[in-house]
Amino acid sequence: MGLDTVPVGVTSVEPLTTFLWSTDHAATVEITELDEDRFLVRAGKSYRLLKQGEEGRETWSRNLGQLNDYLESTFSSFQISVDYTATVDIQQTEIVEDAEQLADETRQILEQKQQLEKQIQGLQRSNQISLEQFDDLIDHRLTERQEKLQELDLELQQLREQVRRQNEVKQLWQENGVSLAYLFTFYSTARTTRKSNLESAVENTLEEVYNDHRRKVKQILTGERFRLKTQELEEPRLFHRLQYTGLLHPGSVDAELPDSVVETVLTQFEAYSLRDLETSDGTMQERRNNTPARAVQSILHDLETQQNLVSGEIPSNGPMIGTINDTQQVVGFDPADFQSHGMPHMYIVGGTGSGKTVLKRVLIENCASLGYNVLSITPGNGDFEGIGISFPNPASENSQGLAANQYLFSETRLLDKPEDLTELFTGLNQVTLDTIPAKEKIEFVEDVFTELDQLGKLSRPLFVFLDEAHNFSDTRAAEMIEKLSREGRKFGVHVILVTQNPTDFSYSEATLRQQLPHLFMKGRYTDYADKFLSKGSQKVTSLSKGQVILGDWDYPEIVVDGREPLTLVDMPADRQIDRLDQSLNAERPTLDQENSVQQRDTETEPGIELSEDEKELVQFVENYVRENDQSATASKCHREGPGTAGRVSDQLQNLVEKGVLQSEDVVRGGHETTGYYK
Repeated sequence: MGLDTVPVGVTSVEPLTTFLWSTDHAATVEITELDEDRFLVRAGKSYRLLKQGEEGRETWSRNLGQLNDYLESTFSSFQISVDYTATVDIQQTEIVEDAEQLADETRQILEQKQQLEKQIQGLQRSNQISLEQFDDLIDHRLTERQEKLQELDLELQQLREQVRRQNEVKQLWQENGVSLAYLFTFYSTARTTRKSNLESAVENTLEEVYNDHRRKVKQILTGERFRLKTQELEEPRLFHRLQYTGLLHPGSVDAELPDSVVETVLTQFEAYSLRDLETSDGTMQERRNNTPARAVQSILHDLETQQNLVSGEIPSNGPMIGTINDTQQVVGFDPADFQSHGMPHMYIVGGTGSGKTVLKRVLIENCASLGYNVLSITPGNGDFEGIGISFPNPASENSQGLAANQYLFSETRLLDKPEDLTELFTGLNQVTLDTIPAKEKIEFVEDVFTELDQLGKLSRPLFVFLDEAHNFSDTRAAEMIEKLSREGRKFGVHVILVTQNPTDFSYSEATLRQQLPHLFMKGRYTDYADKFLSKGSQKVTSLSKGQVILGDWDYPEIVVDGREPLTLVDMPADRQIDRLDQSLNAERPTLDQENSVQQRDTETEPGIELSEDEKELVQFVENYVRENDQSATASKCHREGPGTAGRVSDQLQNLVEKGVLQSEDVVRGGHETTGYYK
């Protein structure tokens, strides 16, 4: 092809795409062969958005929303990705500031030296014509000035040495340094053309890109509206074919394009998308027009400028419970300190699978880390597996257990019910009322809250967690709970109620609403949520597992991605028990312990053949589970294990199908994903 283009690459996947580079326009051209006489043509142009300078960072923070809207509405297709540039603007390093300081010091010393030299010359002339009785005085002053001049010469020499070193550092930066940048690429509208019109179609797409470059990038992005610092790329870059193109929207493709061709191309793109869905660390890429804008937002969070709220508007005075959704802004509070806000109690509400148990465990951890007393009561057996047996902390640097007394009131009891219930008010105690009659459960809770009501002022805060609170709404226990919610703040008792449906707790609902700040999680209690949150019904139904809204507090309504518990307070899974069994009963290796352990870890059932890559992956999963006591996700295997993202995902699935690995649904970072273990 003529013009000013040169070929820079071609795909090996049909339909074939040829990539050209236009030196005059500094732009790429993609030509996809749809059939013998049909081609899809588009052009793209790339820039670096350098992460440098206060002005640039402030611009991102101020105009992020407007920028997203502008990019989405202006460009038919674009993308932003992380990039590195081999050139470093020395103005953005500390070298310039240091050099300016050295220059100021040098200037001052030279001025002092010039003054001293004049003074010395004057004293020397005075010494020649002065009276004899002044000779000693003049000599003394002359000696002082000469000594000071020597000191200045020494300082000047040291400054010159520092300047020499600074020049060396500057040269190293220029030769070896890299700068973090954000690669911004926009594309022309994808057009279909016949072979006879291919050259003119390329010219038109390049002209469109050039016009957009002048009007939409240079005038808008680098103009007064956004004031971005951009660097136009003058060489072709690696890029993903058909990423965020008009092919996402069949209506934007040439109407004359045969349906079969549209379907073929869309299927090809979807294959890439599905692969992304499996390997992008749980990030879902939606097939809709605002996907690029969302991609921009996630990238720009790395600029450390996007702050939804200033720090004074969110709780940050205690242990972490999570981060504000889609940011790294930590949220944490001291539960006992909320007395000063008139809110000593809490109400955790959320449907089945919303993450209530995990949030409760996080709060228990936070209370324990502050040295507070904790009593957790679970009426049913459903939560027993979530809290379960916790073994005492072993004397090891790797300790992760949260030591607590476990009371299981059932046919098999871990610990007998204490004769004095106040024993439950000191330390960490977890009570599961499993398989006992409902009447006995109610009596036990009534007895506990009666004892709590009779307590005097406590020297250390006591937190009482009550699961399935709605089961006690029509009992005397509800009366005691309501009383404590009004008076508990006076003597250091804090009640945390946990329920699936807050409307079921009918006893004095108005009082509870006034006294208990809510932690809202995913659920269908829409009418109730509307009483506390703006558009509450929409918010609570759209939350993801593990997300929580702080409602009716002294803070704005914010969505928090809850953190994972740090301690192992779970009932051990079968695989953990099996592994413990094996470690206790296994014969001690007699020769090569390391190789023996590795052989035992990676051995498989007879008849199952594994490739070397699969063996390495199995070994990584086994080691990760052993060291972290939790299953390994695909993203973890990709980031820290062997192989590439796509292969790791496929290999893990194959290993599960072969029965070598097992999988489970887990929550990591507030998102549901799949964990793997052997």
